[in-house]
Amino acid sequence: AIDFTLGWEVGRDKTGAIKADGGYNMDDGSPTKWGIRQAANPGIDIAALSKDAAVAIYRTKYYDSYSLDKYELGLCCAMFDTGVNCGPGRMKGWYSKVEKTKDPAKRLIEMRDAHYFNLVSMDRTKYGKFIKGWTARTADLKKYIDIIRIETAPRINHTDQDASSS
Repeated sequence: AIDFTLGWEVGRDKTGAIKADGGYNMDDGSPTKWGIRQAANPGIDIAALSKDAAVAIYRTKYYDSYSLDKYELGLCCAMFDTGVNCGPGRMKGWYSKVEKTKDPAKRLIEMRDAHYFNLVSMDRTKYGKFIKGWTARTADLKKYIDIIRIETAPRINHTDQDASSS
């Protein structure tokens, strides 16, 4: 889960490589590094934050606090990334609405997209500049989950029944 999310949360240089400083910037006036915002983590020295320390924060605030290891890996990734991008409380509320659906991971992502479009419809000036990135992230997450599911699906041993019975 952290591999996917960090890929979207960190700063990148012009070549697309992750910046060595974790993408230190001022996100809405709050220092941010490795996707960790000072405003949400007042006791953290963001300027000195290492990648390992950022991963530990992600684990504590977004993974362990919701026991995400008990979920199927694709759903775990969707829940984790949703918690990071939209807030853990919002993720929990949305999950409670989709947990009994056929594919809660995909439904959670659909709720995110609806949330983003709603934000833009309420204030295009403030949020319109983010919609392309938000929807690119959710589209990428859907693909990531599909790949995880293919790679972790049980393998069927196909033997040539006709050849063995001849």
